[in-house]
Amino acid sequence: MTAPTPEDTAAAIEHVRAMPTWVGGDAHHIASPFKQIDDAFIVITDVHWGKAKLRRVNIDEIYSTSPRCDRDNVILHLENGGTSVYKGDGERLHDAPRLIQTADGDLIIADGHHRLAADYWLGLTEQVCYVLRLDKKDEEHG
Repeated sequence: MTAPTPEDTAAAIEHVRAMPTWVGGDAHHIASPFKQIDDAFIVITDVHWGKAKLRRVNIDEIYSTSPRCDRDNVILHLENGGTSVYKGDGERLHDAPRLIQTADGDLIIADGHHRLAADYWLGLTEQVCYVLRLDKKDEEHG
């Protein structure tokens, strides 16, 4: 897929600005573009993230644990080409979103909700993410 043009970016920003406020939220939040998974609360330590693999994933197959996104944060990511705007400690895992793959194969966003939402509204269909595969034992014991 080709990189978004400046016109694509401007159109995506305009779209996000015009989106209605997330139901039950304040003016700063919009609905997440991702399917929701309600029963996922998995704590992953840094030790586990070291086992994550970079992988290209289909954005339409990703689940989110949050029904909303911060509008300004999504726009910030759109203005920066969908790249991370994290200014933290330089940890390598911030160069790509982090996903958890359950034993059933579901891909759940652990970090990078706004970046992936920006990619979605730019019309991208795939993104390279760190994917950490969990087995049933990991899911049961956290």
